[in-house]
Amino acid sequence: MGLKYPVELIPDLEVGGFTVEVTDIPSAHTQGEDREEALDNVLSALLDLIELNYFDHNRPVPLPSAFEGENYVEVPEDVTQEIMKFNARLEKLAS
Repeated sequence: MGLKYPVELIPDLEVGGFTVEVTDIPSAHTQGEDREEALDNVLSALLDLIELNYFDHNRPVPLPSAFEGENYVEVPEDVTQEIMKFNARLEKLAS
């Protein structure tokens, strides 16, 4: 089971579709014509940001906050394991 990051889905009343933002990583945001496309797009954006903003700069990846509800994106298990190992390694280096 992968990490589940809560998202905020905001209907775009002017043009239709949704904007979506990962609440724990606000720079991960995008849009989609429907709920499913918005969630797919934000997962892609999140994975890119994890690579570019955290892994490439040796910064710990923020873990998802606790939440209840159906609006979330789930990081694939292999990426979840990579995040956990990466954060553990950074924590060990810092101590």
